[in-house]
Amino acid sequence: MKYAELLKEVTSAYSGADVVDMISKGSPIKKFTMQYEETDWQFLKRMASRFHTGLIPAAVFDKPKFSFGVPEGEYKGKIDDFHYRVRKKIADFRSFSENDPKKIEERDFVYYEVETDTVLDIGNEVDFKGKRLFVCEAHTQMENSLLKHQYVLCPKEGMSQKTMYHEGIVGLTLEGKVIDVAADTVKVHLEIDKKQGVEKAHWFPYSSMYTAEGHSGWYCMPELHDSVHLYFPSHKEEECVAINSIRKDATVTGENKLGNPSHKYFRTADGKEIRLSPDEIVITAKDGETFIRLHEKEGIEVYSKKNIQIISDDTITMSAQKKMILSAKGEISITCKESKIKMDGTTTITGKKLKTN
Repeated sequence: MKYAELLKEVTSAYSGADVVDMISKGSPIKKFTMQYEETDWQFLKRMASRFHTGLIPAAVFDKPKFSFGVPEGEYKGKIDDFHYRVRKKIADFRSFSENDPKKIEERDFVYYEVETDTVLDIGNEVDFKGKRLFVCEAHTQMENSLLKHQYVLCPKEGMSQKTMYHEGIVGLTLEGKVIDVAADTVKVHLEIDKKQGVEKAHWFPYSSMYTAEGHSGWYCMPELHDSVHLYFPSHKEEECVAINSIRKDATVTGENKLGNPSHKYFRTADGKEIRLSPDEIVITAKDGETFIRLHEKEGIEVYSKKNIQIISDDTITMSAQKKMILSAKGEISITCKESKIKMDGTTTITGKKLKTN
């Protein structure tokens, strides 16, 4: 979305509203942007500050009309009034010089407060004290039945505004549902939004319990329609991450396996499961059909309704201190090169040489 499209969408809720975009020049927003517990004016003011400018209302209309950025003002000539004050915004100069690549000089932050009868608009150009200055603030009040105007004049660069951030979102978590998953990112439909299309949704990084830059770590993404939290660690909404899949149905049933807190589960939507209980570990590929059970007292059980294969490129060793039992309902066959033992009710021993004691 472009800033111009955002302006149109926000102002569409107001009858007769109009906005003149002076600064965005078709720029796309590029990063995740959220309006949260802000008025539309506060939100758009924050958007304008990304261009180091502000919103300028048109006070002569009875409908909401304003410019996004300072409009091109008329030249109003020279001001000769003697009632004025001078101040310098050192803190603003230091902030811009340290954080903005644009060339800023200390003299750009010298401001003149002037009182005059002349009517001026924000953005108008005037000559004052031998300098070409711009109106950056305007205040009007009635004194002794006369309208008095107070203006703040400054060089053009002095009209720059610091980037504003939403301090109210620091530490905030918002709940939403996963509508798409790819790699280690998710798209989320937040509960605060009435609707959210998948195509226009933003990709958020998903934070698992441990992630490494190499080939180690934990990769476990939420499923579609899972509930997650969107966490904002700072005042920059683009730094938010999706965290913590949340179980919405806490009713104890056999299906959701919440009956025993001492049992720990890791299970996929396809039924693959690892269960850790106080006395056993069960690894399941399909419920009741394929699983490995490791019991601290009863030992190890490998069960499958399909084939079980044990394959090694080297050696397989099986040993028992007491008994080793091999049983089959149909047949047991042991083969090595040209030698073979077959037991299927009749025992057949085949080989080049047969030795018996």
